[in-house]
Amino acid sequence: MDLLLGIDVGTTGCKASLFDIEGRLISSGYREYKIISPHVGWAEEDPEEWWLKVAEAIRECVGKAKINANRIAGVAISCTNGLVAVDKEGKPLINAIMQIDNRCLQEVSWVKDTIGEDEVFAVTGNRIAAGTFSAPNILWIKNNLPEVFKNTSKFLVPTGFMVYKLTGEFSMDYTRASTTLLFDIRDRQWSTDLCSKMEIPMDKLPDCYPSDVIIGKVKKEAAEMTDLMEGIPVAVGLMDTAAAAIGMGAIGVHDPFLIIGTVSRLSIGLKESIFDKRFLNVCYTSETPWMAMAPTNGGGISLKWFRDTFGEMETLTADNMGLSPYQLFDLKASRINAGSDGLIYLPYIAGERSPIWDSYAKGVFFGISPSHKKAHFIKAIMEGVAFATKHNLEILEKELGIQVKEIKIGGGGALSPLWIEIMAQILGKTIVKPRIVETETLGSAFTAGKAVGIFSKYNEVKKMVQIQSEFKPKGEVTNLYDKYFQLYKTLYSHLKEDYQHLQSIL
Repeated sequence: MDLLLGIDVGTTGCKASLFDIEGRLISSGYREYKIISPHVGWAEEDPEEWWLKVAEAIRECVGKAKINANRIAGVAISCTNGLVAVDKEGKPLINAIMQIDNRCLQEVSWVKDTIGEDEVFAVTGNRIAAGTFSAPNILWIKNNLPEVFKNTSKFLVPTGFMVYKLTGEFSMDYTRASTTLLFDIRDRQWSTDLCSKMEIPMDKLPDCYPSDVIIGKVKKEAAEMTDLMEGIPVAVGLMDTAAAAIGMGAIGVHDPFLIIGTVSRLSIGLKESIFDKRFLNVCYTSETPWMAMAPTNGGGISLKWFRDTFGEMETLTADNMGLSPYQLFDLKASRINAGSDGLIYLPYIAGERSPIWDSYAKGVFFGISPSHKKAHFIKAIMEGVAFATKHNLEILEKELGIQVKEIKIGGGGALSPLWIEIMAQILGKTIVKPRIVETETLGSAFTAGKAVGIFSKYNEVKKMVQIQSEFKPKGEVTNLYDKYFQLYKTLYSHLKEDYQHLQSIL
């Protein structure tokens, strides 16, 4: 057995990739699915659709590799953030509530008023916020769908649901448990005190484990759907950001990395459990205990929204040329001046997390003039996500004293050389791109390898990571972008109350 299977369940698509034990990519399969938004501010997905799409992606991956599935030594899954309520048979009772969902604002206020943000932060290392954390969504189900709450056997995250589908075992890993607001991030166990005060029965929460523990084996029914061999070991799994970090070798303390996925995340490993409320703080590995994450909700989803809404021509043209529409976007936007000729984008189409944590925020294009063409909007989106990233980097460096020289980059957005170049110029840092940018699946595969004993330390992944290219900032362009960045921050401060006013009208 000389192959490892890494699976990533993202917000808008899933990927399954086979790697050999040297980290070389053998084959991949990918499938997309849609976010369901029945009401303004809601974001749901169908967990059963995840399973069907993941099974298809695995079959495609194994088929492309033309290998005997008995060569696969282990499987691990990484995932986006969401809440899945299942019955005793593991059947979802409602659609999954996703991380960019903002329906539970009343429950957030209740937790703040009843328990207090300081008490929750002291235990969990995190602030109280909508969507991002499971507890307020659990309380929303309890308050609005009491029968669903009563019939829920376990509240899972996407990884836990997929692991159940493969193995029949309920579980949650430490990295994802960290995003529930019910988990003691230092002692690595459910907080009986917080569960009691929120009146969430602990038997509705699955047992928690490190990511690299084998929780079960591929069962017969799953093997038939996926073309995997029955009995392949399956690890507990991990959050997508942690998997991506492992996959690009960013596993040390103060080793920064940036993932441009559906949600963009600037993250850094921590040795001490000293947390900042403006970031999302989670357990990481046995070697680097914690990770601080600064998520930008409207990362890759901003460009995908633009593609789906205004990019029909590019999509059709790209299909005929055998290209991605994003490649055509790059070509068009590359001709536009830095700063998009005064067009600024606030990437708050799904609210925002770090550092402003404003569920009411909405996306904005500022400075539109008759001279602006479609290409300006494309480039402004890329720049807006970079400005949001710089907003968080500024806190890391100026307020927390963590000096950053270079940043590793991954995720689907890292397939765009233009976007990486924009990041380098706006952040004023060297951006390092690994050979494999879809690092979630590589990190998951490595976690599977560690779980089955092929690897002994996470540090071993560094020998697998090959640097493909570096992007360095240019002083004069960075100086121009600094002026736009100051305006970017000012725009939000001017609009903050208007966002709340808009919410009251909707």
